[in-house]
Amino acid sequence: MKSFRVHITEYFFRGANPTVDLVVFREGANGKELLLIKRKTGSVEGGKWAIPGGFINTTAQRGEEWKGGAESPLQAAVRELEEETGLRLTPAQQRMIKHIGVFEGGGRDPRDSAESWSRSHAFTVTLPKGFNPRVRGADDASAAEWFPVNKMPQLAFDHSEIVKRARKIA
Repeated sequence: MKSFRVHITEYFFRGANPTVDLVVFREGANGKELLLIKRKTGSVEGGKWAIPGGFINTTAQRGEEWKGGAESPLQAAVRELEEETGLRLTPAQQRMIKHIGVFEGGGRDPRDSAESWSRSHAFTVTLPKGFNPRVRGADDASAAEWFPVNKMPQLAFDHSEIVKRARKIA
């Protein structure tokens, strides 16, 4: 009997596949809160909580090496946040976004292989006190919710490490 492998673990591009992650904090009634999305069942890390993010748009064709120019990592982070949570940051809020760093390798994503891997540009923003936007899961997120940072669930990918670094910057 032949075995067949489901290829949800492959990337579109050879080499680095640039992604973004955006750690969004707000001051809630009981202290600092973190915005998380629940990844849709059937997607990579499906059913797990994660920080909003996704792939940076490119003009490269599937199977080629990724190439930039379609959007910046910051533009992608703002776009992905809105697509997955419905939260649209104002231009003033976008100017408050800080770059955390680049996360790559070390098995951070189950799709990673020697031929193709993720390279995440991570950012953080702390929304002003009293800012209480309504969020909802959309696109590849089945839910979006605010969690107290001291009571957040186990996170997908390497997102716990990204949140840890963001807390030091925010």
